[in-house]
Amino acid sequence: NMHREKNHLALLTLITVVSVIFFHSRFLINWDAGQFALGTIHYSLSDHTPHPPGYYLFVQSGKILALLTHDINIAFIILACLAGTAALLFFYRTILLLTGNAFSALLVSLFLFANPVFWYARSVALTYSFEALASTLSLWATTEVLLRRTARAFVFNCAALAILSGFRPSIILTSIPLLAIQMVSLRMEWKTLVLGILSGTICGLLWFVPFIITAGGLQSALSAITLQASTIHSERLFDVTSQSL
Repeated sequence: NMHREKNHLALLTLITVVSVIFFHSRFLINWDAGQFALGTIHYSLSDHTPHPPGYYLFVQSGKILALLTHDINIAFIILACLAGTAALLFFYRTILLLTGNAFSALLVSLFLFANPVFWYARSVALTYSFEALASTLSLWATTEVLLRRTARAFVFNCAALAILSGFRPSIILTSIPLLAIQMVSLRMEWKTLVLGILSGTICGLLWFVPFIITAGGLQSALSAITLQASTIHSERLFDVTSQSL
């Protein structure tokens, strides 16, 4: 029943927050985290503070939170913890929709809670927990659409993914398959499709426009991102060539 579900959600929230409080990283965990931290002081893609494609909302949200925590590492970890907690709750709701059994949903969610990779992601100053949130949110929305034909879930999913892409830009690409499934299931109802695209566009522009301004213009941002992409491609090509020799 509803009371039991609320208790389960509260329990999952509590244990996730407690796990981060006691087991979070005491320092910026790696080079990327250091770049995020430097980005709160001087935001520049060409200087890799942070590295392209920018992670604009993550850096700016951390900068604001740091005014309260006086510790940029803790500020970023709070963001990762919030995203990780939300990811776990959406996962619980998805399993509940699929099974109709609150205890089963709680049990499966506890397995995700204890997953070492997921535990790490929510306990360090990185953006991976936002990837988890986007995945479980899209999974929940897809389940809602498939089982209940809930058009609002598709619109909400589009808006949420547009915002989350400001924290981790790759999210919009990795979420395309589930969005496509939702659109096919809804039989491409044009009103729902337009609402989804409109909500996603508006929510995306809310952070994309400030990002472009902060990055020094569209051309400057694209140049840094293109250079990063070509560098990664060259490194991978070198690795493949070295392994073949």
